[in-house]
Amino acid sequence: MSSKDQSFIPLLFIYLPSSLEAKDTFKDLFTTLRLDRSSSRTARPKDIETKSVALHQIVSSLLIHLKMTEGRYCSRTIDESTFTGEDFGRDVFNAVIQRLEKHKYIKFERGKKQAYSGHLSRVYLRRPLVRLFKEASITPDNILSHFTKRTRHSVEPIHMVEAKTASEWSNDHKVSGEDVKFSKLKKHQECLRQVSIMQELNAFLYKHDLQGPHNTSFNGLKRQFNNHTFNDYLFDQGGRLYCQLAYNNYQSLSGHERSLITVNGEAVVEMDIHACALSITHALFKIPLPDRSDLYHLEGVERDVVKSWINLSLTNGRPLERWPETVIEDFKSNKIKYKEASFYRSSLLKLYPFINDLKQQNIGWARLQFEESEVILSTMQRLMKKGIPSYPVHDSIIVPETSSEDAMCCLKECFRDRLGGEVIVKMSN
Repeated sequence: MSSKDQSFIPLLFIYLPSSLEAKDTFKDLFTTLRLDRSSSRTARPKDIETKSVALHQIVSSLLIHLKMTEGRYCSRTIDESTFTGEDFGRDVFNAVIQRLEKHKYIKFERGKKQAYSGHLSRVYLRRPLVRLFKEASITPDNILSHFTKRTRHSVEPIHMVEAKTASEWSNDHKVSGEDVKFSKLKKHQECLRQVSIMQELNAFLYKHDLQGPHNTSFNGLKRQFNNHTFNDYLFDQGGRLYCQLAYNNYQSLSGHERSLITVNGEAVVEMDIHACALSITHALFKIPLPDRSDLYHLEGVERDVVKSWINLSLTNGRPLERWPETVIEDFKSNKIKYKEASFYRSSLLKLYPFINDLKQQNIGWARLQFEESEVILSTMQRLMKKGIPSYPVHDSIIVPETSSEDAMCCLKECFRDRLGGEVIVKMSN
């Protein structure tokens, strides 16, 4: 198969040598590459150890992901932030890759950043590297007996709680908020409390084995707050739970792919808070949910139109008057019939009149996400006390199938305890 025709294969640092043959081959490779030297000097012991770890993880994963097939490649973004939580940084990655390429063990193509497209770099496997391991009697048929999947046991506190400043608008373009340094965040007692919560949760989840499509595994969770201000910040904006790494994470899988996940070898179900933002808003206004199974149903209007109008109104803090361009593009690509956003205002305000009064409760996307994340987090903590692992996907959680009843009850109870209202929970598998 031509490399042009191959499917996307990410370069994930998740394998390590385990057999004596594999370890001895890596010793020889390390010596050949002279990774114990930095320029013309002997590298420091700590740097040598880090380069050894990087070489093991990069080459092991390349060989396994590509089934020891020369000419095929793995892809990866090498943005500095994507090395957060790894055992080595981008500088060490570059140093090891350069030595491997210099000795013709690999071919490296650096990705080019282009507007509206990704810039993934490619690492091609070349014949000399394949031959080196085959000479040690390591073949595509027995390779998994020579390597082991790497298990993460913890993550540093700096990676468990993050915060960004508020986004701003400049010339009709949204400029994302900036990351706040952890050294500033940890001065707040609430930040330290959140770190303690995340440490306990991560330590528990690392004891369980999540496996999914595309070599997906559990790589730790972090909590990300928003709209940070440097005076008396309360950590009550945003706060959603995200996977530590931007790749090899279950949250980036499609709904169908998430249904194929197993936890400790068992099939899973996903519990979803139906119309989450709308349900939270009902509770904040102390208004009971209407007696119907689909809160997005409006006779004669496509469901996606109703859902988009309601959620955009809630997140913006006022009734929607104009569709964003991205939403219009989605409607058109999915052949959804729609009219101007303002057309739906009167009929949807009849269903949910409190959308006209969102400012009274200071309701917008940041508060809604915070309330949502508090419900999800408390649900996960209760399930943890029962010994049940759960994995968040914004307003839903993934749990082992045999624990679905417990999870359903916990999610409803936590919503009620936090917000004082009822909620519809839908389950898929």
